[in-house]
This record gives sequence, structure tokens and C-alpha cells, in this order.
Amino acid sequence: MKPQLISYCHFTLWANRLILDYIEKNVSDDKIQQELVSSFPSLQKTLFHIWDAEQIWLQRLQGVQLSSWPSKSFNGTFTEAKKQMLETSSNWIALIERLSEQELEEKFQFKTMDGTEFNQPRWEAIHHCHTHSTFHRGQVITLLRQLGFSDLPGTDFIRYCRTQSAN
Repeated sequence: MKPQLISYCHFTLWANRLILDYIEKNVSDDKIQQELVSSFPSLQKTLFHIWDAEQIWLQRLQGVQLSSWPSKSFNGTFTEAKKQMLETSSNWIALIERLSEQELEEKFQFKTMDGTEFNQPRWEAIHHCHTHSTFHRGQVITLLRQLGFSDLPGTDFIRYCRTQSAN
């Protein structure tokens, strides 16, 4: 299981980098913050939700309980946010590499932001976090299309696999 989880963490980093690089290069700050109809009402809020979830789950798996959304106190530029988002995605790889197969199977205890307590296998939380990011990256693509962008990068897992086999 560990090699698959590491691969999925590399995929998340790759896909996050592709979409963030595209936005940084092509999308103005006003469009990044423009209100649109979606689960989260702007590109920035959707991207920050991905970042928050990745950071919160990463912290939970390391025994740290956060009491607020990490992006809530962020006041920097998009480029600074991108750097921190990609750092969070990179930290996932380091975490999984440190965990043994047994630790991935073991249950861990954590509380959600509202204080509800859960106990579940680490691999389930890891898998959830990365499928969650994939889901919301799909929303980012839809938001970009609503903003008039059409030359968007493909961020499917199979594309990632093909880029790895080409190297």
C-alpha cells in the first residue's frame, strides 16, 4: 500500500503545481478573487480550501489538532500562497515515506474542526485527503472555464502516470 500512497502524493503535488503554475501565469488577481457560482465562490477560496484540507489532514496525522483553517490568517500574494500550498503537498510525501506499512494500517485518533472525535486507519485519511484535492481541482478547472479560459492543463492521474513513464 505504501508505494501506491506515495505515488498518489506525488500525483497531488504534480497536479497542484500544474494548476497553480497555470493560474499564476494566466489569471489576474481580480479574476482569482472574482465571485462565481460553485461550492466555494472564487478560484482563491477553492484553492485555499484544497490547501486547508491538505494541511489539516497532514497535521492530524502527525498528532497536531488545528483549531482554525490555515488559510484564514494568510494575507500574502498568490505567488506566496502557491509556494506554501506546494510545500504542504511536498510534506505529504515526506510523511508517507516515514510511515511503515503497519503504521499506515493502524488507526489514529483525531478531532474534526467541530470537535467530533474519530478513530480510523491512517491510509483512509490519506486516501480521502488526496481524492478530496482531486475533486476540488476539478472545480478549479470549471471555475477557470467560467472565467473564459480554455487552454487548461490536464490533471488526470493517468496523465501523471504517463509523464512518469516517459521519464
